[in-house]
Amino acid sequence: MTSVVATLTVVVPPQITRPPQSLRVVEGSDAVFAVSATGTDPLIWQWRFGTAAIAGATNPTIILRNTTPASAGDYSVIITNLAGAVTSPPAALVISVRPLISASAGITNGQIEWQLTGTPGDTYAIELSSNLVDWTPADTLTNESGNVRFTDPAAANEPLRFYRARLIP
Repeated sequence: MTSVVATLTVVVPPQITRPPQSLRVVEGSDAVFAVSATGTDPLIWQWRFGTAAIAGATNPTIILRNTTPASAGDYSVIITNLAGAVTSPPAALVISVRPLISASAGITNGQIEWQLTGTPGDTYAIELSSNLVDWTPADTLTNESGNVRFTDPAAANEPLRFYRARLIP
């Protein structure tokens, strides 16, 4: 007598292969977190902010649009399937305020100095232009205390000079 053929199904629990990475974005920008995982399908994704589930955030990628200071914090994802669940390590989202360049402190000895106000710990690429189209790197500044000064020793040699500060992630 022969028995009925049995089928063996192996279900592999989810395993994270690439966890979400921490981000620093300027307020009002979008933030994108992504995670990669393996395991037997179907994998079910649930993103969390702190310990609270984010409604509708059930994909390997989450896009946070138009971030505000309230968006800052830790994000993680729980991935489940029939064999179990795994939680990613938290990825921090830091929201930086837009840098603000104050009026110049005046020209002294052919130099101009101005102050940049922003989020402590941020690093900025300072660029300059004479036409608002072509920008040249001038300096990189780290904002230790919330305010940082920039001096342009060649300002007096230029008939027109524009400045901008870009956050370096």
